Amino acid sequence: MKINILTLLIFTLFVMSSALTGCTSEPVSVTEIACAENDVSTSCILDNAEKTIAAIEGHYDWVTSAAELALALDSQGEGNQAWSYLEQAVKRLPNIADVKKRDGAAADLALTLKSMASSSAADPIISNLQSYGGAVEAAGKRADILCKIVTARAVHESPEKARKLALSLAQDSEIENSYRGRTQREIAAIFAKQGDVDSAISILEEITADFTYYKAVAQTDIMSQAAKAGNKDVLDTLRTGAEAIAEGQDNKYFSAGILRDIGHSYIVLGEDEVGANYIRKARLAAAQAPKFQEQSRSTSRIATRLADAGPLGDTLDILNDALKFLEQEESQMMTSFSLYEIAGSAAFSNNIEMSKKLVDELPDATFLSATSLRAAGQRDLAWGLVRHGNLNAGLSMANSITAPRERVHALSRIVRLINNPSMDALPRYL
Repeated sequence: MKINILTLLIFTLFVMSSALTGCTSEPVSVTEIACAENDVSTSCILDNAEKTIAAIEGHYDWVTSAAELALALDSQGEGNQAWSYLEQAVKRLPNIADVKKRDGAAADLALTLKSMASSSAADPIISNLQSYGGAVEAAGKRADILCKIVTARAVHESPEKARKLALSLAQDSEIENSYRGRTQREIAAIFAKQGDVDSAISILEEITADFTYYKAVAQTDIMSQAAKAGNKDVLDTLRTGAEAIAEGQDNKYFSAGILRDIGHSYIVLGEDEVGANYIRKARLAAAQAPKFQEQSRSTSRIATRLADAGPLGDTLDILNDALKFLEQEESQMMTSFSLYEIAGSAAFSNNIEMSKKLVDELPDATFLSATSLRAAGQRDLAWGLVRHGNLNAGLSMANSITAPRERVHALSRIVRLINNPSMDALPRYL
């Protein structure tokens, strides 16, 4: 597989994802917040989010906001209300006039299903999205949607059924081959999360994607779950294969991600010295990525993953390295995008002052599909503040976001974090 083409594809999909897409409706006034300022209950936060989404008129912004809000409601035990939002979102999907945005929203909904609690309420939504995805003209987006639906079936039907479906996925083109590998990796992770490590490991031989990165990440996903269960034997068994794939990557951007995740698992297990060694290897690999923005983003993601593992001592140095790499980037677009990522990583790793400074530097203007890149940065800063114990400041930041869609996302993610304090950074930040 041509890594430069794939890197471009990943970036394109990345910036079209729900984490960066903006809103087109008018900002909701902060004075319209429903609850008292000192009310930090999850019910109040959700009420504020629902008041905000009710004011969104654009179908795309509403659909993708509903996906976020559904996850928050689900984490709160409000399953019926959560599924109601998703049902409404699927019904509104055809009303999105822009085809690319409509396809992107469908992919967001399919992805949301993966993180919802298992429920038969998913069946009609999966069926509708399957029909929609099959009719998508753009081959890449069609494969993306259909593959995400297979992963959703692993959660709401059974991982074994999804495993068989994944083997039947087309792999005639580069993009189909890559998405099939991604799907198999996700199913392996679901098996591992459910405690069936043997089935997870057995999937590894079925991952034949040319882009071997996904096979390595499947191994590191299993390692992460094994680390949380204290199963050192699984880590030791899988790390050699994952490390070998990392060494074989032409683009060291991907090598860094694999090595970083190996290190993360050992740190979670309590094997700090082994973990630190892989983090050092990851930093060296990131510095060898072919593009300055890749060096920068790959490095900042190491800090994010370290924050997930717990120790934060080195993260400021790592983030400063990321900024140094970015100084050499000539593309203003990629500089802005990378600064956004570093700002989020700084927030997640409790380097709050750095995050605030970088968020203030982000353009308060449309960036690709985002109405305001700064609003997206403020959302991540709010999440980081709450994660590190400053709920009031995080809510204040979230409620000050003038872009309604990003405000809904911020409030929704805060609710999820309150309900699951050990919640890791979302996969899109890694």
